[in-house]
Amino acid sequence: MYLRGIGAPVNVRDATKWLEKAAKQEHLDATMRLGLIHSPLHGHYLRDAKKSVKYLIAAADLGSIRAEQALDELRDAGFIALEAEEAQLLDPNSPAGRIQSLLMSGIETINANMQGMTLRHRGHIRVEESGTNFEVTIPRARVETDTGTQILLGSLRLLIEPDGEAREDGSFASYRFAAQPTPRMLVISASLREDLAVTHSPKRVEGTWLTDVAAFTGFKFETNDLKLMDSAGTVELGIGSLVMTTDTIKRDGDRYDMPMSFAATDILAFSEAGGITVKVDSSKVDGEVVGLDLPRYMTLLRESASNPIAMLGRLLQTLKNEEPGNRMVVGESMRWEIAGLRIVHAKDGELMSLAKGGFDVELKDLDKELNRFSLVFEHQGLGTPMLEERATGLTPTDSRLSLAVENVPGWKAGTILLETVFEGFATGQMTETGPGSYKTDQPLTDQGFMRLAQLFSDAGARLDLRFSVTAQGAKVDFSGDFQADSAAANGVVVVADLTVEGYENLIDKGSEAGGVPREMITGPLSEYIDPDNKDGVLRLHIEQDRSGRVTINGRELKALPVPGMQPAP
Repeated sequence: MYLRGIGAPVNVRDATKWLEKAAKQEHLDATMRLGLIHSPLHGHYLRDAKKSVKYLIAAADLGSIRAEQALDELRDAGFIALEAEEAQLLDPNSPAGRIQSLLMSGIETINANMQGMTLRHRGHIRVEESGTNFEVTIPRARVETDTGTQILLGSLRLLIEPDGEAREDGSFASYRFAAQPTPRMLVISASLREDLAVTHSPKRVEGTWLTDVAAFTGFKFETNDLKLMDSAGTVELGIGSLVMTTDTIKRDGDRYDMPMSFAATDILAFSEAGGITVKVDSSKVDGEVVGLDLPRYMTLLRESASNPIAMLGRLLQTLKNEEPGNRMVVGESMRWEIAGLRIVHAKDGELMSLAKGGFDVELKDLDKELNRFSLVFEHQGLGTPMLEERATGLTPTDSRLSLAVENVPGWKAGTILLETVFEGFATGQMTETGPGSYKTDQPLTDQGFMRLAQLFSDAGARLDLRFSVTAQGAKVDFSGDFQADSAAANGVVVVADLTVEGYENLIDKGSEAGGVPREMITGPLSEYIDPDNKDGVLRLHIEQDRSGRVTINGRELKALPVPGMQPAP
């Protein structure tokens, strides 16, 4: 209150009295703030180096990472002598020295992988032998980003155990490890009004480090009750449980499969500035890199600039110049799932809810002449109250979109499969109704279509399009093959099937929305419908040949009136 001037004028001296009472009760934040108030590096008139060091050491002992950083600043400024017991660089040929060198090399590899972030620590890594194992301390570790943000991790402690038989030089092909992460971290950035504190209850951090390929296998990080918040309470993130795993599985030669996963439950995010609260029951990501040439990839990382954009450009250029039989990677896949999403605004109430959602991406057979890319997006139980109030059309509550591409080298030719399914449409009031509400610029539409057809024709591609829509008591299924053909009048040859169940309902709705008599729609359609069709299902077989001639159920297409549509003048 007195320190920030909330409800009372700023009074550092009075604030100090209250903080000292809290510090006697071993209150971490109060003890740390007293250390900063008395710090000779800050502008307060209560500067006192001895008191500052006293409180900062006490706060560091209580687990304050911010206090550890402040102590390092005092050491760098010469107010504190360097610790005599600070770890030294060890003989790299000794058992402990090999571990120290291994960790130093491992941190370099991790930094190369992180791109745009750097893991640093204070002084040398401390390694002590304990029987056949090694107790390791990485003092006052922190992650620094290219944007100037720092994530203070505190001192990291690990227990390392050699795995398998020693090699002739005394080293091992792999080392098992178990870590003890600090339960409190701190995020500092000039772009943040307040430092962000991260607290959690770590359960397990373990895995195996493969020395020859500089990668983790059997890695698992598990924690509960993870919270991120600032002292002003304007930003908050909470996660009930979090589990991350990664593996490195030897495939053949220098190639490895690397599966990884990330799962979180009971997610709560709050922003006071935006007035938004987001709740998620669970979220999970599973992915795998297949057949990665790990030595080549690591060489590429080490030779690239630290800038992630430059790294991406270098990677794409490398993949472009590779021969199909010698790709750096054979395939990749990723699956993301989310359940129980709810977004609520403090004033406007619920903005969106989602029962389930999923997103799949897969690339495979990249080392072969014919390879495949597939993408699937699906969701169930989508609710958007605010959108439905102002509805301008249709809002799908359940949907699935699938895109698959098969191609030959250079993308000179290929096949595209696009499949969509929409069910449970929620309808709102149309923005415009009545005759003449919808107009189209036909020349412009034709021009856009011809450009698209030319692109397909140049690529020699084929599009297999399938979709299904359920709405207004009717179901529409479409399946079509579009084959690019440079000799065709429109650049494409089409064979398609359209099936509509309950199409009578659609005719009624179309007549009502378009303001046209029902007979204007049913009359022209009757020419293409089998008169013996008694099951209420509309079945249309559509073909377009090279000349551009279109037939429906064997009859040449004539102009069909569309409800409410008029040709452009």
